[in-house]
Amino acid sequence: MGVAGTMGSVAGLTLITPRLSAEQRDRATVRLRQEQARAQRLAAQKRWQPKQGMTLQARAALRGRALAHRDQLRAQGKLLDTWDTLMTHAVRLELADRAWDVDWPPLPPDAPHASRWPGSRERGWQAKINARIPVSSYEQVQGGCYWTSAEAINAIRAWRDDHPDVVTEMDHPEAWARYEELALQVTTPGMVWRAAIDRVAGT
Repeated sequence: MGVAGTMGSVAGLTLITPRLSAEQRDRATVRLRQEQARAQRLAAQKRWQPKQGMTLQARAALRGRALAHRDQLRAQGKLLDTWDTLMTHAVRLELADRAWDVDWPPLPPDAPHASRWPGSRERGWQAKINARIPVSSYEQVQGGCYWTSAEAINAIRAWRDDHPDVVTEMDHPEAWARYEELALQVTTPGMVWRAAIDRVAGT
């Protein structure tokens, strides 16, 4: 997948596949493993351990409370022990920082979706991860990227119509300089996913 794209949704979640540098993925994996180790420590706390003589029903109830507590921590962004929870929390932080956590207008039919965006520089990313995030967050990323880049996207499409034979800078340096100028004005979902990863994995 070029940018991130959806690969199906389950219970309000959408699967994304961010393209990353190998170093970025490694840092994210370290953070994930730290969170998984913390989850194990939390699960091993005395309050979640069955006491001698407990009935099977009481044990099941205790187990249920422990799982509910874990799920609450995940929902609050306080336990990021899966790729889904890690990426969901990271994307929410990134959206808030960009002031993109709003209801964007509907995308027009010609808006880029899972395909490669005009102006995209998605080449060269050697690694990827799979994570499910809320559909609402995915739609906010798509809306933010499109509506803050729409003018440049339309200009790039017009530029390509006017320069069908220009593929690299060598073909027409002056025309290519204009393309690069426009491309810098486009924010793609892939850029948002990578920025989000850096928020939770460090830079």
